[in-house]
Amino acid sequence: MPDPARICGYDVLGRVAVGGMGTVYAAVRRGPGGFAKRVAIKQLHANLQLAEEARSRFAGEARLAARLQHPNIVDVFGFETDGETYNIVMEYVHGCNLSALLKTYGRPTPALALLIVSKVLYALEAVHGQADWPGEPDTVVHRDISPKNILLSDEGEVKITDFGLALIVSEGTGGSGLRGTPGYMSPEQANADRIDPRSDLYSLGLVLYEMLAGRRAYPGENKLAVLRRSQEALASDLSMEEVPADLQPLLRRALARDPKDRYSDAAAFRHEVDRCLERRGRPPRETLSSVVRPLTPRFSASPPAPQPDEILGPEPLDLVEQAPTISFAQSRSRLIAALVLALVAATLLIWMVLAVNTRY
Repeated sequence: MPDPARICGYDVLGRVAVGGMGTVYAAVRRGPGGFAKRVAIKQLHANLQLAEEARSRFAGEARLAARLQHPNIVDVFGFETDGETYNIVMEYVHGCNLSALLKTYGRPTPALALLIVSKVLYALEAVHGQADWPGEPDTVVHRDISPKNILLSDEGEVKITDFGLALIVSEGTGGSGLRGTPGYMSPEQANADRIDPRSDLYSLGLVLYEMLAGRRAYPGENKLAVLRRSQEALASDLSMEEVPADLQPLLRRALARDPKDRYSDAAAFRHEVDRCLERRGRPPRETLSSVVRPLTPRFSASPPAPQPDEILGPEPLDLVEQAPTISFAQSRSRLIAALVLALVAATLLIWMVLAVNTRY
């Protein structure tokens, strides 16, 4: 399906990314006197436009993100529809995501990795602190902190985005099923147990480990294998050989299996990250912008043209309806049962063929 030329009065410049819920476009709103404002527009996928639950979740994402005014969170300007499509209009970050940076350059320096994590933690302080809003539920958990949702601008800014899986947690409520990106979920999230903001801190710890070690903490041949490793995760099982010795205690605490053994909140985690960062020397803003600038997509003003999809990494899991408490053992049992049935059917078929041949 070709990209649209216009969305709700915005001229589309090109495609930026494709995700599980929608496609993100770079666009511009033009006005008198040469006015032009560049934005990003996340459009709900066409096959989800008529699904009431999908529209409701999409609108919920827009409402929640619009509440969050913070320099390290992508700003949302509006939620618009033309009667056929549903669109979240948001700040356009001129740069790339962390996935693209890691794929292109490999490991950043420890100081740069710490700087990125510090900025994300500053954003999470705001996200988790939404309990302060009058009349609002207790707190918010992002549930999808991963490299694809950490945006880096060519001006050296760091911002988190995509609140499509965010959970508003009330006191005493559970985790609302299994949702998240394989390889970046906390053990409690991967097991569909009760979660709180410390789950996001664990996810960010996995991102920091990937930047420092140069590989994902829990790789696997498929989503199920990665999910199983996340369910059984123990920080002591992770190799820390490539991680600087002074940063290993920080990582082990962030990746503790029991949430009570992790940092109490984003502020405490950020305080320790900043202490490590100051010991190493905080890199200037230009250090980050210089590596992001070559990865920044360029869009011509016209005509609209699709751009290569952003490097998204693993797609999030959304298994609330299918399997709220999915387990590896259950999947393996079902596979074995299917193989046994197939073997029985094949045996019966061979027996029938032999019987017919014998008769005639």
